[in-house]
Amino acid sequence: MRTLSKGPKNQRKEAARYIAMVSILAWLLCISACSGAVSPDASSGGGIPATLFGMHLINKSIWPTVSIGALGKGTQTLWPYVEKTRGVFDWSNLDAWVNEAQSMGVSYFFSPEKVPPWAAADPSSCAPTYAGSSVIGCTSMVTNIQDWDNYVTALVTRYKGRIQIYELWNEPNGYFTGTMADLVTLTTHMYKTIRSIDPAAIILSPSPSAMGSYIDDYFAAGGPTGVDGISFHAYDATPEKAIDYVNNIKQIAAKYGLASKPLWNTEGSWGTASLTSDTQVAAVARFYLLQCSNGVSRFYWYAWDGGTWGPLWDAPNGPHPAALAYQQVYDWMVGARMTTPCSVDTTSTWTCGLSRPGGYQAQAIWNTTSTLSYTPPSNFTRYSDLAGHAFPITGGSVVIGPKPILLETSAR
Repeated sequence: MRTLSKGPKNQRKEAARYIAMVSILAWLLCISACSGAVSPDASSGGGIPATLFGMHLINKSIWPTVSIGALGKGTQTLWPYVEKTRGVFDWSNLDAWVNEAQSMGVSYFFSPEKVPPWAAADPSSCAPTYAGSSVIGCTSMVTNIQDWDNYVTALVTRYKGRIQIYELWNEPNGYFTGTMADLVTLTTHMYKTIRSIDPAAIILSPSPSAMGSYIDDYFAAGGPTGVDGISFHAYDATPEKAIDYVNNIKQIAAKYGLASKPLWNTEGSWGTASLTSDTQVAAVARFYLLQCSNGVSRFYWYAWDGGTWGPLWDAPNGPHPAALAYQQVYDWMVGARMTTPCSVDTTSTWTCGLSRPGGYQAQAIWNTTSTLSYTPPSNFTRYSDLAGHAFPITGGSVVIGPKPILLETSAR
């Protein structure tokens, strides 16, 4: 739903290789982590890996005060910013973003969107990359495919091992006005170039910003099916709706024999919906629990400093209560196994089972429509809330509502 062209430390090679190795290992293991069948993971000690919790930033100097497992796209890093004149590259801003990710020990994610005016086949598709920007970007096909090949080759060569993840296009249903055949040509060339220069890189399919047939049409038109994961975006004020997005992309992937590919939600949040602070707190936790339960390997929140787009922080107030909730659900999930998928009963009460080594059991629970008394199984002796508090269960019952709580057999 958002374009990260909005708004506005080098590391040794050994560090770069280490980050790439950890990122790829975490990705491979996360395919099964959220369904409960997990192998030991170097980044989390077994169970759900930290990489499930991706985060987009608008300003790289405003690093999150919460734990994140992966960094999303950087602002002002797209082709129109890098190569304003054919053959003249300015990598300084993308260098800064990649170096920041390396210094923080997280992977970096890149997704193309728009072409510079000098390369555009349709000048009428050109406009400022965001309101007030002096940089112009275009949504059309390129006039000469060699220009695209030269740019992608330069990009992947420069950042081999330092950009670990490439998505083939950001929201092409909104940010590409060429034909589907044109998109297939661009993404196929990019796919082959990445594979030839940096075969260890993770490549994702283009990310649609809505449910529907766009990616179905893309694969039908010959979009590369050798991608390492299937990408989508899911913005909704109701976190449970994310399941519909997941099911839509699952159906399309299965149609093309890609059901075994991991699913990546590379952007999502409540978007621009006007939600109360309590509703935002509830949404963060439910988004992560539900998508993990439904097989999503990684979910990048948009965005930490997102302004009107799912913000968890702002300059006057600092971290919001929803940021604290993000940290709590991170702590609930990372390293745990989801032993029981999230399910809902006739009272609109959702439950998701978690476990850890040593006999620890937990159950995340919430009700989407009511605040009510709930009698948990007797093995649960305490519960934690999204504000970071823990309480003993007394009197045999707890109060549940839209904000998940975590029933536990013992302290983590």
